[in-house]
Amino acid sequence: HHNFESTHNKGSITVTGKYVSSGHPRVGGFIGVENTTNVELKLCNNEGNVTVTTTETPQPQVGGFIGADTNKGSLSIIQCENKAAITNSGLVTNSIYLGGFIGLKNTANPTTISGSKNTGSVTLSGNQTPGAQKSTRYFVGGFLGAATSGTSKVTISSCINGDDNDTTHTKGTVTAG
Repeated sequence: HHNFESTHNKGSITVTGKYVSSGHPRVGGFIGVENTTNVELKLCNNEGNVTVTTTETPQPQVGGFIGADTNKGSLSIIQCENKAAITNSGLVTNSIYLGGFIGLKNTANPTTISGSKNTGSVTLSGNQTPGAQKSTRYFVGGFLGAATSGTSKVTISSCINGDDNDTTHTKGTVTAG
């Protein structure tokens, strides 16, 4: 069991370059890939921008807290906030998973996000690499890019994407294009 409580990331994380192997860049403000048992993040904040700019990259998985969740137990995110910009740009050879909290959830085990807030922008820009798989898809969300396991259980409750006090409507903005 791994716990993060009242933990704050203020450092920006940037990945650039060319990835042509079968590995996927998994980048998060707290955890790149989470594959242990039972993880809880409580009262945590991410203020460090997470940026991935690559070429010929298979399936980037980028999130404000966790790039990819492939764990063997439960994952709970409780009363946390992402204030950072989450960005993926460049050329990709396959699908992209981008989320304010989690880029990709690829496990049947339960994930709960409760009482949390995303005020950071989630932005996808760039293009598909010429000759890339025709099944390339873009999964972009304020909290979760995608849950791909057929039996995934995801509960998101009492959460906010954006900021009621933001009169310009730019906080929590999700952009793909």
